[in-house]
Formats: sequence, structure tokens, C-alpha cells
Amino acid sequence: MEGVDWVPVIAGAVLLLGGFLLYFLSLWMAGGIIAGAIGFLIGQGTGRLLQWEPGPVLFLSLALAGLGLLIGAATAHFLHKVAFFTLGFLAGAAAFFSVGPALLAALGMEGDQAFYLAVGVPLAGLAVGILATLLDKFLLALATSLVGAGLIMEGVDWRWGVLPYIPLVVLGLAFQFGLARSRKAQERTEDE
Repeated sequence: MEGVDWVPVIAGAVLLLGGFLLYFLSLWMAGGIIAGAIGFLIGQGTGRLLQWEPGPVLFLSLALAGLGLLIGAATAHFLHKVAFFTLGFLAGAAAFFSVGPALLAALGMEGDQAFYLAVGVPLAGLAVGILATLLDKFLLALATSLVGAGLIMEGVDWRWGVLPYIPLVVLGLAFQFGLARSRKAQERTEDE
């Protein structure tokens, strides 16, 4: 095909169809590799500090690296949830801080705005933080579908302008949630 830049099209297709899965794989791998490297370095430092022979030092380092790898991969998901809560909290607090005074004026609660903001900002942040944590998979799938469709649109010179963008996003969401649903069904059948 003429007029197609294949690099953004391929990258866009990967993000559009598997961005959600790619995110979690990279999250677990990064957490595992970082914690594994830290465990290895702790083993090396401990062995040198205790003046052990190279054989036991290597064994200790590899054992701690393996333990670190497991701990890092396990805690990566928790840290992902913490990050989504934090981003949601900040977004909710900022939104209420921006819109709160106008909302309070519209509701006729103009009395003590400092009190309402002091209570409303943390409550809005907490509500949006919890919502972001609960909807994290949807938000990831939406973000990767939007970016993937944008990359595909960038790489292909469409005659129709941006018309295919929305169907591409819908296709990406359907595909990613289809993968998630089939993976959950497979896990259920393995448990039985």
C-alpha cells in the first residue's frame, strides 16, 4: 500500500489490540526485574561484608534475586492500584477545587466556602480515587485504544479523514475486553 507508514500502524495495532495486556506484563516484569536486581546487589554486598568465598556469595545473591523477583512482581499490582488511587484522588480534588465554588453558589451554599472546600475537596478526591481504582482496567483499555487508534490514523492516509477513528477505538475496547473475559473464563475452568 502506498502512503502507509508501517511503524505507527504496527505500534498502533499492538496498542489497540493488546495494550491492556502489554501494560500489565511490563508492570510485572519491571517490578520483578527491579526487585530482583536489588536482591542480587544486597546478596553481593552482604557476601563481601561478611567476607565469604565467591561460591556462597553467588548462591546468596541468586537466591535473593529470585526472592526479589517474586516480591517485585507481586507488589507491582499493588503499586499499580496505589498509583491509580493517587491519580484519581488528585483529579477529583482538583476538579472539586475548580468547580466547587460555582457548584456551591448554584446550590445556595455560599456561607462558609472555606469549610465546604475543606470538606468537599478531600471527599471528592476520595470518591474519584476509589472510582479510578475500581475502573483501572477500563481506563487502561480506553487509553491504549485511543492512543493505538491515533497511531493507526497517523500512519494511514485515509480519504475519509478521522471517520474511522471511533470504530477503531470501539474495536480496540471490544477486543481487549474480549481477551480479558476469555482469560477469566479460562481461569474459572482451570479452577474447577
